[in-house]
Parts: sequence; structure tokens; C-alpha cells
Amino acid sequence: MTVPSAPSSHLAAPSLTDRAMRAFPAHHPDSRLRIGALLQLLGTAPRREHLRDHVCERLTALPALTHFLAGTGTRWETARYPDPATHVVDHPLPPGAGELDRAVQFLLREPLPEGVPPWRIWLLHGHAPGTYAVLYLVHHTVQDGAGMLHTLETLFTPHGVPDDRSSAVFPGLRDAPAPTPRDRLRALAATVRATRRTEVWTSARHPLSARRTFRWARVPAASLRTVARTGGGSSNDAYLATVAHAVQGWSAEHWPAAHRSPELVLTMPANIRRPEEASAPGNRTVMVQVALPGGDVPLTTRLEGAMRETAPLRSHRYREALRRAAAGPRLPSWVLRRVTRTLAADPAHAAVGVSGIAVRHSLQLGADPVVSVRPVGCLPEGSPLGVLMLTYRGTSTACFMADRALPGLDALHLRWQRAVRCHATGAPDG
Repeated sequence: MTVPSAPSSHLAAPSLTDRAMRAFPAHHPDSRLRIGALLQLLGTAPRREHLRDHVCERLTALPALTHFLAGTGTRWETARYPDPATHVVDHPLPPGAGELDRAVQFLLREPLPEGVPPWRIWLLHGHAPGTYAVLYLVHHTVQDGAGMLHTLETLFTPHGVPDDRSSAVFPGLRDAPAPTPRDRLRALAATVRATRRTEVWTSARHPLSARRTFRWARVPAASLRTVARTGGGSSNDAYLATVAHAVQGWSAEHWPAAHRSPELVLTMPANIRRPEEASAPGNRTVMVQVALPGGDVPLTTRLEGAMRETAPLRSHRYREALRRAAAGPRLPSWVLRRVTRTLAADPAHAAVGVSGIAVRHSLQLGADPVVSVRPVGCLPEGSPLGVLMLTYRGTSTACFMADRALPGLDALHLRWQRAVRCHATGAPDG
């Protein structure tokens, strides 16, 4: 089925982030840079041909699925239509409670198509009666977490979602006032700060590796709001504080260098996607650092730190300054490759990555409702830990990607879940 796609000439040139994602090394399947989501639905699984036709019918609204970076990565290539056998795949499962999880662990390590738009949708069924799942994965060069939300809303709502109401965009950028010189200077400083040395994750005994574990934990979204109210912050502040609290609890047992440090540095993407860019391919984020109190301090202290660090991001004018700073210099491809590979090989620059997104609209396929959405994140080489949290229908589900070389870090999702539960209910944090 041939579907015309919008010409690539109207698209903004690939950003520095897009090109950096393409240049990052991946020495093991675990560290491939792809993101996505697992949607669990109630109903009888459709035939693969039905799902394929449904996807093809909506491609004109999804340029991220018809474009990819080729050659030196400085321009978008256009693909006219997806090969059904390549992009939409039927994946029957044997019956059993753990079969879906086993399939996801296997598929998220599979390579995505090359030479064509790098995404794939798997139809997973047979593991349990009355339910099935859809796994969507896309390479991070052509889509960030917010862009992925736009794809989900376009494919899994009856008529799509207007760009200005999409979960993908930062609405405040629509009419943001022009940034002052001070705003622009602060934004430039923030982008530079995101690459500073942390020195915490260098270890001769446990050098960082390219192998990862992928674990998930879910909590009621209301629990994060309850934690946030103890200090007057937002749910995102509570998320950052509880992740940092879990990391510090782990470091007290396994990583003294991080526990002794007066601060724990988190790297977080700030969304700079405008409403008119809701469907655009590429990454519309700026990486910023959030430094929270380290050591043995109460969660409320970390929450206060999160509120202080994220306060500038609430300014629409400052967010616009970050958007302009993201345009950045047009570095030659060879320079970009050298920089990214240096960062990946140098643990002195490593930091914990955190990201949070939310689906604000109910999803469905035909009459079948999507009852849960599990995010799938990625962890670039040279990073010890990454967390991607997605909130949908009152539940916040976090994907924890941890370096296998670091002892005990594969259980951090349980520490985080316990920290949220205990501090939301007032139970002892033990």
C-alpha cells in the first residue's frame, strides 16, 4: 500500500542531538539507542494485515515514520511507504504468565531496520485470553520520548489528536516571549553544564560496560502527587527526588564514591517541542543537569533540591531560550563522532539520566482499549543508569536501564517503588 509522505524539504535540518544519537557507539545489543512503548489491550488480537493497513492509513500524519538519517546524517531521507514485512510484524506467543515479558526482553535487543525508517511494530498475542499487546520501537535519532507520544496518539486514538493538544508538545512555547540576553546566557550555561565532569562513576574494580538490564516498576500517579505535596512541588519533582533517594540508598551499600559526594547529578531532557512541531521527526529536547543533595539526607531535602533546580524550566521565556540554544553550532560529522565516542568512553562525564512523559489521552485500537502503557528506554554507553517514566490513566510506570557491571543496580526499580510507597503513606523507609 503506497502512501504519499510529506517532502523532507519542509523539515528542519537534523539537530545536533539527532546527529549525536546517530554517532553514539553501540558495542552490544543492550546499548542500541531505541525507545518505545508496550501497549496492553483488552480484546481479541487483530490480524497482522489489519494492523498494517491501519498504520499505513495514518502515515501521512507521521513524518517521523517516513524519514530517517542517511549518509553523513546531515539531512532527512524520505521513504514512500513501509514494507509490511519489515515494519509491522506478527509475533505469536506461547501461553503463560511470563511469556510477554520474555518476548519484550528479547525484542528490545533486536536490531531495527537499516536503510529505511528505523522503527518496528510487533503484534504480541497468545500469552493470555482476552488480551494482547503492541510493542512499538523506534531509533532515538528520529524520535524522542515526546515525539513517541505523538505517534501513539496518532495510531491509537480514533481520529488522532490536534497538534496543540498533543502530549508531545510544550504548550508554553506557542506564544513564549522573546528571551532576554540574561535568559539566553543562562540557557547556554545550562547546555554547557550538562557535559561537565562528575567524577563519581569512575571505578577500576567496576568499569562501566555496554551491557544493560531492563526492569519496570509502577506506582499510582497519585502517590507521586502526595510526595510532592509534602514540599509544595510537582509530581516531576517528586519523581526526581525519589529516584535520587533510591540511588543514594543503593550507593550506601554498593558505591561509596556516589554516597560520599555532596550531590547526585541527574541529566534530564527539557521538552522544547512547539505545537507546530508535534509530528516532526527528530529530537526536540535540551539536556540539562539537576544536582540534588547526596548522602544521608531526608527525602524532603532532596525534594526541596529538585524544586529549586527545576524552577527555571517553568519559565516560558527561559524554555524559549533553551530552544534557541539547542540550534547550536553545525559541527562537522567527524567532530561530532569524535566527541560522542570520547564521552561514551570517559566515565568521568557519566551521570544518571532521568526522563518523564505523560499520555494525556485515552488510547485504543478500534474498540479495544489500551489499559496500560509500559515505556521502553535506552541507556547510551558511558552511562551507569537511566530511568524513563510514563504516566497513563493514573499509573506511572518507570523503565530502569542499568549497567550490568554495577553490583545491585538491577534491583533499583524495587528501591524506587518502595521509596514512593513509603513516603506517600508515611510508612518507615526500610
